[in-house]
Amino acid sequence: LADGLAQLGGLVALPGDPRVSANAYHLLKMRYDPESFGGRSAAEFAAAAHAEGVPFTRGYPAPFGREPMIRREIARICQRLNLPLPDDGDWPHCQQACDNGLWLLHSVLLASAADMQDILAVVDKIKQAWSN
Repeated sequence: LADGLAQLGGLVALPGDPRVSANAYHLLKMRYDPESFGGRSAAEFAAAAHAEGVPFTRGYPAPFGREPMIRREIARICQRLNLPLPDDGDWPHCQQACDNGLWLLHSVLLASAADMQDILAVVDKIKQAWSN
């Protein structure tokens, strides 16, 4: 699947650790390139893929440091250590990863080789439709 996505372009599986010789993926993380799909967002792509029967999911919605639960924990630790609370920060790379991250979950990855080809066909269909 990762090789097929690389050949299609626009949706790239994130590389794993080269020291790992076998992997039991719980999800396949991908980087979506909006420009390869006519400027459409990853959210639009996921919706189109769902309509075609492929359940792409969005990655994390925001950088962890902006999540309220994480912010509360950071504040608690800073208070305990008598450190100033860091500001929310401007994390453009993290935000871009959140905006353009897509996942396929474990249950999808357990499908057959023919199903992987069907996924590639859906990606190609969407790409062709949006590139015109």
